[in-house]
Amino acid sequence: MVVAEDHQPYMRPPLSKEMWKESNDALEKRLRFTNLEGKEQSIFFEEIDFFAQLEASGRVEVIRVDKQNNMLLSPDAHTLRLYDGTSIRFEKCLIATGGEPNARIPGLNELGKHVSVFRHLGDYRRLRGLIREPASDKKHVVIVGGGFLGSELAWALARFPNLKLTQVVSSPSGIMSQVFPQYL
Repeated sequence: MVVAEDHQPYMRPPLSKEMWKESNDALEKRLRFTNLEGKEQSIFFEEIDFFAQLEASGRVEVIRVDKQNNMLLSPDAHTLRLYDGTSIRFEKCLIATGGEPNARIPGLNELGKHVSVFRHLGDYRRLRGLIREPASDKKHVVIVGGGFLGSELAWALARFPNLKLTQVVSSPSGIMSQVFPQYL
């Protein structure tokens, strides 16, 4: 397993839904939430010990990489060469990179701390921390995107009275227009 995150695999959907409904700060800080059945659940698929045991068994190797560094995949040679020169031989290779935000906004990289994408656990923690910061005025959060993630996040953040929300969508047809037929 070659991964570009600092923690074990986790469920992304709760980061834009259930984790924002969680009013129990102790649960939220431990990255746990109350699921639809009323039971406490972790966002992680398995605890870190599970992966350590797999590595110890020799059946799975977990290699952490910086997602900014390139890798070279040679399907005919059945090898993946990492940026540091490490070569991994495989019989089958599954590429499961996940998605990245469609950030075609000029100047996005120059805006620094005032702009964030929302895709990973670190993005959730950063936004949650921002919302917790005391402020004399309402904080204005602009969500760019009218798909599932943008709409879920707008719904989740709407419950915070210290926020003013604006959702910007690129389609004249409105929210979720690229998912549902026009007549809906």
